[in-house]
Amino acid sequence: MPRYTCATATCPTGGLPFELTSAGQTYCPRCFMANALTPYAGVARIVERMVNVTEGNLMTLTASGSLGDCNTLIQQFHITLVSDDEASRPHDCVVKLGSDRRKRIDRQGPVQTGHTITHGKFAVQLGTALNAGIHLPVNETYSIDTIREAFRQSLLQRRYVRLFKETVID
Repeated sequence: MPRYTCATATCPTGGLPFELTSAGQTYCPRCFMANALTPYAGVARIVERMVNVTEGNLMTLTASGSLGDCNTLIQQFHITLVSDDEASRPHDCVVKLGSDRRKRIDRQGPVQTGHTITHGKFAVQLGTALNAGIHLPVNETYSIDTIREAFRQSLLQRRYVRLFKETVID
């Protein structure tokens, strides 16, 4: 149902959008001023979202003693933008725990649709096991909090988590 605002300065709605109470109404239902309604188009904003990737095998269930190492690695991850050139570089260690390369976050290579690189793939690894991972879209900046939350969701779900942006109209 479309929303409207009232142009009357003294209206109790205070300029906030509302829905009409009946079809064909031409007056404000709060201040009863005739012909004061203007359609409200809304404000578009971009929201960062994430979804589990359902194809592929489940990741290794992380033992409770190793969760701390995984979370420390996730907190040290700082990449918020990846180019398609960077995404195409596989097996590049981007974060490691101290001098131990067995506990790390690796760049796992690209995710492609046809011949187009759409995402960079990153994975938390303890030894050879994949414990968590994300698909980060190329050439788009994401907040580090959203990225770290995606890693944590992956750790719990044992699946890669794909980030994406969505336009929402308020």
